[in-house]
Amino acid sequence: EPVRNQYVIRTDAQTAEQIRPSLEKISGVKAFYASEDRMEQFEGTIGLANAMVLLLTFLSIVMAFFILLNLINMYITQKNRELTIMRINGFTVGEVKTYVGREMILTTVLGILLGIVLGATLGLRIVIILESINSFDHSLFFIGWLIASGITAVISTVISMIALRRIKGLKLTDIA
Repeated sequence: EPVRNQYVIRTDAQTAEQIRPSLEKISGVKAFYASEDRMEQFEGTIGLANAMVLLLTFLSIVMAFFILLNLINMYITQKNRELTIMRINGFTVGEVKTYVGREMILTTVLGILLGIVLGATLGLRIVIILESINSFDHSLFFIGWLIASGITAVISTVISMIALRRIKGLKLTDIA
């Protein structure tokens, strides 16, 4: 059985200030809060949380950029002999890029799908753990998934375009 320990009175700001002294005289009343004050406090907290999310998102993008660029460069270095043989056998630079690009596209799509599944599962679990009462929305946000997938695809495309420039510079005489 819940214990009623607070009351909400709906009124305008002027009336609230007029009844404040009367309410504070009642024994047991410990505090009087105007909803505008609470809303300002909440918006300030949310604003700070949003700034932290943007900062962490930016840092994640920068980190992912360098890590993915390094991985693609290592992949091209490992496949250097195979890619050079393809060029010697008459494949054009575009065909070799397509060959390498297909693998990158497949890996990116699988990464996006796995990220959605794990992100949704872990995100819901974290929200359930952090909330003290059912105050958070547990519904799935498909638009957010589309936005995140789009950002991931754009970043992956930019990184691939940067890394695939190395294929044009393959020396056909360096087969060893």
